[in-house]
Amino acid sequence: MFMAFSQQKLMAFSQPNSYDLRLRESVFQSGRTETARQIGVPRSTIHGWTKARPRPVEMFTEKGDYIESRIRAVMSFIPKAWKLVAGD
Repeated sequence: MFMAFSQQKLMAFSQPNSYDLRLRESVFQSGRTETARQIGVPRSTIHGWTKARPRPVEMFTEKGDYIESRIRAVMSFIPKAWKLVAGD
C-alpha cells in the first residue's frame, strides 16, 4: 500500500513532456495531426497546438526601449502589491 501511494505521489509531480517546436509549428500551420499521433503525442496536446494563436512579438526601435518597458511593467504591479499587503 505504501508503495502504491508513493508511485501516485511521484506521478503527480512528474515533469511535463517537451516536444520539438518544429513539430508543434507544423501541426499548427498545416492542421495535420497524423505524425504527432504516431509518435505518441496526447490528443489534448495536439488539440492545443491546432487552436493556439501565435504570440505577439514586441518590437523595440531603440536599445533602451526593452529595459524601459520592463520597468513600466514592474512598476504597474507595485500599487497592486501595496493593496494586497494592506488587506484592501
